[in-house]
Amino acid sequence: MKSAAIGNILRAYRCPYTYDPIHNPHVVFGFLWGLPIPVFSLLLDLWFLGSEGRTVSSVFREHPIHLVFLVHPLLFAVFFGALGTARRDAQRRRDRQLETLQELAMTDPLTELNNRRYLMEEFSHKGLFT
Repeated sequence: MKSAAIGNILRAYRCPYTYDPIHNPHVVFGFLWGLPIPVFSLLLDLWFLGSEGRTVSSVFREHPIHLVFLVHPLLFAVFFGALGTARRDAQRRRDRQLETLQELAMTDPLTELNNRRYLMEEFSHKGLFT
């Protein structure tokens, strides 16, 4: 089961939807989730080492590790985007399976005609039968 989930996430990395922040809200969530790390590290650096006469660019020059921390939100955005893609694909598979099951439940397998369940469903939607 775990290997199937990992396989789904790895397949999601090949899908363009994984990297689309407009259509995949998980990308934005991941970016925002990872954003406090570089902000907090920069603020700690400024607070502990003093901020008099120091700018953000000078902090980056003095301590280049902060540049590595800037990658953190992007990595989170890609990872959460892949999770969102895997979730969307799983939901689409479940929806297709549900449609197939509903069709099978309302069709006679021998004649492929609609059965009593289909008629009851149709009449209840139209208000003819309760």
